[in-house]
Amino acid sequence: MWFRSHPWVVALIGLVLEAAATIPFALLDAPETSAALALLIAAAVAFLVGPRWGALVAAAGWALFFVFVVDHAVRALVALPVWLAAAILTGLASDRLRRTERERRRDASELDAVRGDETQAIIGLDLEGNILTWDRGPNGSTAIPRPTSPTPTSRSSVRKRTPRMSRPPSNAWRKANASIAATSASADGTARSSLSRWL
Repeated sequence: MWFRSHPWVVALIGLVLEAAATIPFALLDAPETSAALALLIAAAVAFLVGPRWGALVAAAGWALFFVFVVDHAVRALVALPVWLAAAILTGLASDRLRRTERERRRDASELDAVRGDETQAIIGLDLEGNILTWDRGPNGSTAIPRPTSPTPTSRSSVRKRTPRMSRPPSNAWRKANASIAATSASADGTARSSLSRWL
């Protein structure tokens, strides 16, 4: 959008509209209408180009309203923070909406890229691990929906499900090594005696 890259142009247009919404109404004696139009213009600028530019236009509109419409009335000073807050909140809400839309588009493009890959298959699971939706897998094969076991959600559950191997005591290791050594020694001695008999 061109106006996001040229916010000063939108702010300048907003200032001109603020002057058009305040100065003529000084002759008509309609302060409520003038204030509503000026506040609407500031909110529109904030929605289009952000809270800073909206606050600038709101402050300028309030100054024109204070000088020309209400003729320096002290009660109009209370309206300044209201105008600024309305413009800033509108700008922040607009920025949040645009950021959410950008993230949604990025996620959709990433999902489309995965779907376009022939080596990837996509399945959608519910909280119990049952397959709800599935997509074509590698080479266009279709996945068959079957219930799957739920994946553990924490390390504690992984530890509970993973069996631990108990290590035998050191004496058992010594006895096993001794028996293996004795067996290999006896086998070696038998082989030597049979070899000497043939020689």
